[in-house]
Amino acid sequence: MKKIKDFFIGICSISALFLSAQAQNAGPADSFPGVTTPNGFSLKRGINVSYGLSQVNGRQPVKYYEKDAVYLASLGFDNVRLPVDEKELWDEAGQPIEANWTILYGNIDQSLRHHLKAVIDLHIVRSHYFNAANEGKGNTLFYDTAAQRRFLELWSELSARLGHYPDDQVAYEIMNEPVAKDPEDWNRIMNRAFAVIRKREPGRTIVIGSNLWQSAATFPALRVPPHDPNIILSFHSYIPMMITHYRASWVKTTAYDGPVRYPGVTVDSVYAKKHYDAGLVDAIRSFGGFRECNRETLEKNALIAVKRARELGLPLQCGEFGCLPTAGRAIRLRYYRDMISIFKQYNIAYASWDYHGSFSVVENEAHQPDWELIGIVTGKKAPE
Repeated sequence: MKKIKDFFIGICSISALFLSAQAQNAGPADSFPGVTTPNGFSLKRGINVSYGLSQVNGRQPVKYYEKDAVYLASLGFDNVRLPVDEKELWDEAGQPIEANWTILYGNIDQSLRHHLKAVIDLHIVRSHYFNAANEGKGNTLFYDTAAQRRFLELWSELSARLGHYPDDQVAYEIMNEPVAKDPEDWNRIMNRAFAVIRKREPGRTIVIGSNLWQSAATFPALRVPPHDPNIILSFHSYIPMMITHYRASWVKTTAYDGPVRYPGVTVDSVYAKKHYDAGLVDAIRSFGGFRECNRETLEKNALIAVKRARELGLPLQCGEFGCLPTAGRAIRLRYYRDMISIFKQYNIAYASWDYHGSFSVVENEAHQPDWELIGIVTGKKAPE
C-alpha cells in the first residue's frame, strides 16, 4: 500500500512480557475464534478489496463482481474491508456521485449475499491522505475547522445511506491511517465522528485505529469513547518496512536493490554504506533496516496494541499487513507464517492487504491462485 512510515518498534515492557506468557499458556495456536461485538458483528480472516473505490488515480472505479465474493468466501475469508475515498463518492461541489454509490451498494450486497461481513473504510478524504508527506503535500484535517466540519458531514451522509444494512453484517471504520502531529488531534476528530454515527446508529460496530498510520506503537495514546462495547480497535503492521516494501516505488528506499534478510538484520549496514549514497542509507535507517527483525520483533510490536485493547476490554484487529513478492519467495512466506501465528496466538482478527493489488495474497505473479500463500493465510488447501 502506498505509504511512508517510521514505525516505532519500541522495547517490550514487563507487562507485555506477562501478556506473552499468558498467551503461550492460553491454548493451542490453531484455536482461533476471532472477535465479536455484542451486536453480533464478527471478524476472523479478512482481505482488503483495494483499488475499487479508493486510490483509483484516474481509472474507472472497479466493480466487485459476484464471482469475486464467491471466490473469496471459498478461500476461507469471512470478511472484506472495502476502502472508499471521498472523491469517488462526492464531487468537488460535495454532491454524491450516484454511479459510484451504486457500485458501493453492489459491493456490500455481493459480500453479504455470500456470507462475507463488510467493513466500510473511509480511506482517503480531501483533507487527509496518509502518504501526503511522502508526496510533498500536507493535510488540513487536524487544524482547519471547515475540513473538520466536512469530515463530519461525510460520516453523517455515509451513515444515512448505509444505515439500512444490519448491524451484525456491516461495520464502519472512521478513517484509514491518521497522521496527526499530536495524537490528541486525532482523538478529538475521531470522537466527534463517532458521536455523529452514534446519533443515527446506536448499535453499529465502529472500527477505530490509532495515530501515525495505525501503528501499534501509538495505541497507548488512543482515547476511545467509553462504555461502548460495539467497538473494534485496529492496528496496521508492515514491519520490517525494508522487507514488506522492498523496491516499492512509493517509498523513500525504492532505490535500494541490494540483499535483504528476514529473519535477521534486514540490511547489512556495511554493504549499504559501500554501495549507496548517504541519503538512501539514512532512509534505510529510518525504516529500521539495520536492526534485527524476527518473529519476536513482530510479536513485541503487536503486544503494544494487545495490551491496550485488553485494558479497554475491546476486541482487536490488524486491518492491514502484507509483504511484496519482491522480497523473495522464502522471505515472503516466512513473514506471513509469522504474522498469522501471532494473530492466532493472541486472537487478533486480521485483514490482509490485498486482493488484486501488488500485495495480493490470492494470486501469484502469473495471476494464478497462490495456494501456498492462501494456505498460510486462511488454511485453505488447493483442490485436488
